[in-house]
Amino acid sequence: MNEEDVDSILTYWFTNKTDPTNQWNATIWFYGGVEAQTHIMQNFTCLIEPMAESLRQGHSSAPYESSSWLTTKSKIATIILLDQFPRLIYHGTSEMYKYDDLASSLAKEVLQDQRVPFTTLPWTHRLFVLLCLSHMEDVLSVNEAAIGMSTLAAQLHEDAETYAPVLVTRIRRIFKNTESHLTIIKRYVSCK
Repeated sequence: MNEEDVDSILTYWFTNKTDPTNQWNATIWFYGGVEAQTHIMQNFTCLIEPMAESLRQGHSSAPYESSSWLTTKSKIATIILLDQFPRLIYHGTSEMYKYDDLASSLAKEVLQDQRVPFTTLPWTHRLFVLLCLSHMEDVLSVNEAAIGMSTLAAQLHEDAETYAPVLVTRIRRIFKNTESHLTIIKRYVSCK
């Protein structure tokens, strides 16, 4: 995946067609639809498997060190490519989860990167790193996502003049869903 691909993914995902100054792109993010599926299939599907294979080859020996060749920007684009795009184009099938392990490894790297502190990233980027972790089936990842979502919602609430109440409400709903997922995972783990 080259820099043009990275920019193309980020521009598509984080640019609101009706208001390019607004990064809140809920129509695509949470509702998808045929238009989003078609656009992703035509423009990005060809990138998914080659990128996944590239990460798999690098991840074979050291999962959290192998993708150091990726910049934070390209890691965010890859998380969108491997976590969000499959959920839209393969919705309702097991294929939508196929790349979760790779995407979550990158999400953990972004979260733990000392060179680019997580809190300095745009809120939209932080949201999708945390969403990626919230999709996981392990307590630590989902707990990390829940804590991050709570912090993000609080930060957006503090800056209410910049962010619409509907945005803060949506982030809080995602946080509550993440907490519910965490409760279920904890219950399942304690039953083993």
